[in-house]
Amino acid sequence: MQQENPENPQARIEQQIDRLRQIDELRDLGKGRQGICINFKDRVYKFLNLNRNNNLSIEELRRMNQNELHYLQLLTSSDYTCEVQSNECDDENLWITTAYMNLGTLDMDCLFNQQQQFLEMETIRIICVRLLNILNYFHNNRIFHLDVNPTNILFHEEFQFFHENRQNDLELPIEQGLQSLSQDLRAPQKKQLHLVDNKIHDYTNLQYILNQKFSNLQPNQRGYLIEYRFADEHVAQLVFWIRRWLKLQNRETFNPKCIQVKKGIRICFCDFGLSRSFENNDFNRPEFRDGPYKTPYEILGRIVYQNERIEAWKIARYQDLFCLGITMMNLLINNGYAEIEPFKEDEKDLEQFLQQTYGLHQLKNACHPDDYKELLTYYVILRWLEQNMNNDQTLRLIYRMLKFNFNFTSDIPLNLQEDQDIPLENIKTVQNFCRLLTEQYG
Repeated sequence: MQQENPENPQARIEQQIDRLRQIDELRDLGKGRQGICINFKDRVYKFLNLNRNNNLSIEELRRMNQNELHYLQLLTSSDYTCEVQSNECDDENLWITTAYMNLGTLDMDCLFNQQQQFLEMETIRIICVRLLNILNYFHNNRIFHLDVNPTNILFHEEFQFFHENRQNDLELPIEQGLQSLSQDLRAPQKKQLHLVDNKIHDYTNLQYILNQKFSNLQPNQRGYLIEYRFADEHVAQLVFWIRRWLKLQNRETFNPKCIQVKKGIRICFCDFGLSRSFENNDFNRPEFRDGPYKTPYEILGRIVYQNERIEAWKIARYQDLFCLGITMMNLLINNGYAEIEPFKEDEKDLEQFLQQTYGLHQLKNACHPDDYKELLTYYVILRWLEQNMNNDQTLRLIYRMLKFNFNFTSDIPLNLQEDQDIPLENIKTVQNFCRLLTEQYG
């Protein structure tokens, strides 16, 4: 790709935006310290935020974009990130491009003190398990997000594959089954219509192809893929994505006649600019900056257990899990399931809790006052969870994610739990309500 004005990054960004605007309408999705996100058709362009009030240099911002692109490419086969559009990314890291996630973020602060259109508790439970499984997948691969917060968790309504399990049906090894499926899906070789570009690995084109056949599907309804015929280049795309999906399901065999298509919700992470990798036996304690929440480890890690040898990847895992726990607590609060209010008298309980946890006195004097207020809020959340979780699986999961950040010499097993479908209509209803509130009140 030939670039103009290499000496003027801002001019190049503006030229790219102008080029896109001449093709179709653009929509601002928001801005942060790292980037300004713009929706163009079914893609999102994340341009560097070169605002003079940004305290990050252009080289720091470029490194963050480069870092994000690196991890998006590493995780491209996981279904747990936005699909990166590598051919649309800038060679000099002034912008990166991903598929557009069409149902917004997990940020539901606008619901606070509202009296209607909440997520159901079962929906929140399914979201919590799904996000924990995604982080476990990242961490199993020694990848740590380190910027987990509601605005970096996205929903997307999409067409998804499903394998119907039938008793006594013959299942074939993956490659043999895909060969059989591709033969069955091919349309007769008469006047083939090439409806989309032949980009085999393009997620947005996959959704386009499936929409041509399954646009009338209702939520929870499924259609058999084998009942339809496709152009050769579309069959090649379908085979590629089905192979990837089968591997993600840890399947070794399948029945080609049992592949179905359904409408569902994908939940994934974005913004990997702060992400890092740590290998085993790395005992250099990492420093975290610009994260969404100041965690107990960040506040107390240099005060307690000073001589303790802790692997860096475990500390990074505690960071991600704690931030996910706080994210889920915010979701509970915004949807009216929890009320958290620290009181002055809670400070004595916090001092006793810290003393019992670390065996040290007067930790309050070793903390910045603002940091100690953060610890107080976290302690009150833990106490609320202890009092209310009983047999509630969701609250127990959140409690574990938060509690282990106080005990960061302990281990947290990387246990995956069974995913369930996220209720499509509940998410769409609440997200539409959030959109209306945002448009009305800003």
